[in-house]
Amino acid sequence: MTLDIMLSAFPAALPQSGTAAVILTVVSILLNLAVCFFGFRLFKVLVTILGFLGGVCLGLAAMFQVDWPVWSKVLLALLPGLLLAVLALKIYKVGVFLFCGLLPGVLLTVTLGTWIGLIAFLVFGVLGVLLTRFYIIAVTSVSSGLLVGQQLLALISLSNAVAAAVVGLVLAMLGFVFQWKTTKKVDPQTGAPSC
Repeated sequence: MTLDIMLSAFPAALPQSGTAAVILTVVSILLNLAVCFFGFRLFKVLVTILGFLGGVCLGLAAMFQVDWPVWSKVLLALLPGLLLAVLALKIYKVGVFLFCGLLPGVLLTVTLGTWIGLIAFLVFGVLGVLLTRFYIIAVTSVSSGLLVGQQLLALISLSNAVAAAVVGLVLAMLGFVFQWKTTKKVDPQTGAPSC
């Protein structure tokens, strides 16, 4: 999931065919499978990455508004990323809010516009805070499972949307059940068993 967000930002630079494209697809499949089956346990890492990416996006927006030397522009782009990464990791509920709101917010901003994306970011962020365990497991298993379904069929050069959806939904259900059963007594903030 996270890799796909990063890779989608650079579509022109990525190889569309050949060995490099196959390697990128396989790496993305493996990472998405890990998120699909272990997303709740990987939560801290994912939140830190998303916090960093969100902060860098804010920093890049600010960077293009100033006429400063290059080194200070780079610093301006990276500083909010580092700050949000630390905040997401240290302040657990902020991390949950960012993790649960960022993906739907970005997707709806791209497809339906800024205001819809902002509303989605806020709504899904709040839902994530209220229903943390269920929501994190659902978001990681469903989004990553569906992506793997598409990628697996693309890897074997089979373009059938229904088959990709079926494979993705089966993986999503397996990932959800696996995460739900194996994380029942795990605290997502520390990764340690809880009472």
